Amino acid sequence: MAWHQFFGNESEPLPDLPHTPEPPTAQAWVDGIVLASVPVLYGAVCLVTRHAWFLNMRRGAGSLLSEWFGRPALALGIIYISLGLIAHFHCFWSSRPVLGSYWEIGEAVSTVSLIGGLSWFIFEVLWVL
Repeated sequence: MAWHQFFGNESEPLPDLPHTPEPPTAQAWVDGIVLASVPVLYGAVCLVTRHAWFLNMRRGAGSLLSEWFGRPALALGIIYISLGLIAHFHCFWSSRPVLGSYWEIGEAVSTVSLIGGLSWFIFEVLWVL
């Protein structure tokens, strides 16, 4: 067999190489670090104090937010932290050349913890309270 049958003709252009992400921009820093830290920090406060605020899900209630204590507040803390981590992995890690291949793993783990926190919150609200 000839060499050009394995490696192609020398006059053919090289195939496009996979695109490597650009270094993070200021928008990636704002979205992935600053804005994502807000729910993470509030979720940590919810875990420590066992007190959380969430959207009021009852009809005819006077306020937009409802106050939760105890285990539902812990579940809401996990939900808030998971949402912040999903935003962080999606906005910041996906734009980093070094961490670009790992952001999907972090986002998947955060999504699993979000589903777990939502399940726990629904269980606490519907069956325990």
